[in-house]
Amino acid sequence: MVILDAKHHRDHVLAEMKAYGELVGEGQYMVAEDTTINLHVKRPNENVPYPRPGPREAVEQFVAEQDRFVVDRSWEKFFMSFAAGGFLRRVR
Repeated sequence: MVILDAKHHRDHVLAEMKAYGELVGEGQYMVAEDTTINLHVKRPNENVPYPRPGPREAVEQFVAEQDRFVVDRSWEKFFMSFAAGGFLRRVR
């Protein structure tokens, strides 16, 4: 299992996914944390949303560019998650 929770910029997260994805075995997971950061969430103590593409956009691009990982939403059984749509299961 690989859990990504570093810089919250799309390009950084996408580079991590491409690098660390090779370490994840078939049937195992790579989790991108904080995929909710750009979903109209306001920055602390400010009234504007995060202005940049973040982890969610990285996940969307990564999944679109390859066929080894799929988004597994079965882990989102609770009302709230900071990794919604970020649980990626390696399928091949």
